[in-house]
Amino acid sequence: PLPDVQVFTETPIEVPTVWPPSLLDNYHNFIRMQPCAACGREATDTNKSELCHFPLTVGVGDDRWVVSLCIECHRSQHNIGIDTFFEQWKHKIIPWWHNWALRFFWEVHVLGATVGNKEGT
Repeated sequence: PLPDVQVFTETPIEVPTVWPPSLLDNYHNFIRMQPCAACGREATDTNKSELCHFPLTVGVGDDRWVVSLCIECHRSQHNIGIDTFFEQWKHKIIPWWHNWALRFFWEVHVLGATVGNKEGT
């Protein structure tokens, strides 16, 4: 079992600055299976969340800084604009990212697990 979020923030976790493609793919698969960062809708095998960038990372080609949004929230993000959407939902998106991204790093770097792979572990 994973520790609660407080343990993640108290445990130094090294986040690589350059990610091999396999790690980035696993990370994206892991993020797609998490609940929507805005509304909380659960992802399923048949209804995966979509990857969305933070406002400051759009167009910079850095796919490490993504969150999952359900299709409805992702559509809303495009309709109202990424900055407006982020301002409206940042109180949920920022804690969401800290929770799920740190869980991924905890499992990979601290526990040595393979998460987000095609077998679903």
